[in-house]
Amino acid sequence: MIFAGRVLIIFSLAVLALMAALAVATQDVAGALHYPQAFGHGLADIGSVRIYPPWAFADWYLRYERSDPRVFGEATLWGLLAAFLPVMLAIIVSASRSRSRRSPTAHIMQETTMPTQRVESVRHVWRNVLPAAAPGCSQGTPYSFWVKEGDPTKLAVILAGGGACWTGENCALHGRPFYRPFAGLEDGPGDGGGVFDIGNPENPIAGYTIVYLPTANGDVFLGDSVTTYDVPAMGGQPAGKINILHKGYENAASALDWMFKTYRNPKTVAVMGWSAGAMASPVYTHIVAQHYPDASVTHFADGGGAYRVGEKLAPLFKSWGTANVLKKVKGFEDLSVDGLSIEDLYIRAAELHPEITFHQYNERHDDVQALFMRLMGVKAPDVAANLDDAHAYIRAKVSNFRTYTSWGHDEAIIGGYYDAVLAKNALDNRGRPHVLDRFYTRQTNGVRFLDWFTAAVTGKPVEDVACVDCETPEHHWKRPAFPQ
Repeated sequence: MIFAGRVLIIFSLAVLALMAALAVATQDVAGALHYPQAFGHGLADIGSVRIYPPWAFADWYLRYERSDPRVFGEATLWGLLAAFLPVMLAIIVSASRSRSRRSPTAHIMQETTMPTQRVESVRHVWRNVLPAAAPGCSQGTPYSFWVKEGDPTKLAVILAGGGACWTGENCALHGRPFYRPFAGLEDGPGDGGGVFDIGNPENPIAGYTIVYLPTANGDVFLGDSVTTYDVPAMGGQPAGKINILHKGYENAASALDWMFKTYRNPKTVAVMGWSAGAMASPVYTHIVAQHYPDASVTHFADGGGAYRVGEKLAPLFKSWGTANVLKKVKGFEDLSVDGLSIEDLYIRAAELHPEITFHQYNERHDDVQALFMRLMGVKAPDVAANLDDAHAYIRAKVSNFRTYTSWGHDEAIIGGYYDAVLAKNALDNRGRPHVLDRFYTRQTNGVRFLDWFTAAVTGKPVEDVACVDCETPEHHWKRPAFPQ
């Protein structure tokens, strides 16, 4: 009877330890993620705290741990600490049987201390984060973003390129979509060049914590609507309709909200975007600067500077629900989408933040921008003339704006696209034969782009750079000191 009583006490304490661990872990992860809608209504609200059943942690762990392993890992450790006292009581009760015999619960203590072993660093590993509040990609599939842990006081927010859509023809998935409709849960930026080449010692943001936001809604991060498009018969498919979640703003906002709560006091934040991400980058620079008033915030846009196309942007903004976005962003509420231009977004952001210099890179004959202007109905787009007009328009209104206009026909220089520069061996190209990463080799009028970019994103002054001979390639490159 005495033995049975002790077994019952030990069992009760073990159950108590388990429930305490689950309760603490559940409340910790819920609080860390700010009680997302996906977690449900819980049992009750006590002040600002929402109470959930202790066993909810197990379900959440299976469903969401992959999206934010750090939060779940910390919650697990807190749960183990909460279980420590009941476990110790169980050990004391068991030890009272006989000091000369080994405690039957000693293994419990050993298992409890196992998490203290060394954990392998993930400093330079990209991880996918699935924010619970994000509305989803163009077809309602989950939206997620990528994070590379680095110095928590230095952040880089990158808005990715990926096209756009605004008609049934260019939104339909079975036709030729001119946008990226999904976030790509397994398609991270870790194997890219440019700013994603973390192993390159010349990369100025290699040591930063990088938050990478894919575009997945066809609205260049300026959408807040659900739009139904008529799709004509094409590609062997009959005519029909397609619903597009133009929720790029809400997805990006959910990612930034996660960043704001995870990295509360950065000293420097570089906001940048390329192609589709470049167009909205001034708006998001403003949002970030508002939230981090004590941080040094910088801006860089790669491409997107030639869309000086008059009223042709208005139908796009209306399809995307851009007016709803502007109403939600303090300082932009009074802007109307009628007659709104990308340059107006730059001007408003620059007026609101005279302490920030807004930077823009373009190539003089950008084929991507020419393609999208043709899709908008511009019969013979002149990228070079549009760039000149757009830059002059911005400079006439604000002084904190700088440009680097290079030779070439591409964009996304920060994303690791390459120049066709012949090399003697693959080591010269970091393992990529016959090409060199133009982020590190591009030069215009004797000014190396990498130097200009590094100064821009670290808050140092730069001058405008523009090609004179915009047809002849110009590189800055010397052979690394590899063994001959």
